[in-house]
Amino acid sequence: MSHHSPATFHRIGAVAGGGTAAILLVNAAKRAEVIPTTAVTQLVAPLAQILALALITVLYLAYGRRAGTFGLVGSSPSCPTTRCSTR
Repeated sequence: MSHHSPATFHRIGAVAGGGTAAILLVNAAKRAEVIPTTAVTQLVAPLAQILALALITVLYLAYGRRAGTFGLVGSSPSCPTTRCSTR
């Protein structure tokens, strides 16, 4: 596994976060009927989720090792309620 500089992770994270925000803004405008629903707006909608996953992955790769076990647990998906107990 090659090691990338923190600046590379920051750039990738910035692009992924900015792209996610822009697409979510378009989705909100589409739902509020500010912009019309077209084939293009329908096609870019799922990209927000893909970019958000990329952002979370980059954040973990950039900062997860420094955060140790707590960072690993915090970045893992939450367990289903049928398997977890709050007691």
